[in-house]
Amino acid sequence: MIWLKFSVTAAFVVLFCIRLSKYADQLAAAKHIGKGFIGFVLLGFITSIPELVSTVASTAYLNNPVLGTANIIGS
Repeated sequence: MIWLKFSVTAAFVVLFCIRLSKYADQLAAAKHIGKGFIGFVLLGFITSIPELVSTVASTAYLNNPVLGTANIIGS
């Protein structure tokens, strides 16, 4: 069962990344910005999402803001 969940999640991630790259190319063409720059900005944003999620979860769901503060300082 775990492999089924993993496969579905992996397929979702791959499809999302394909769609994201198409939109990034369209954005670069529409704004006359280099594709490399758009990719650089998106890479920075996407790699920060797990930190944001863990900070919000530790503060909101676990009611422990110290974990969120430690996550921000440790990042």
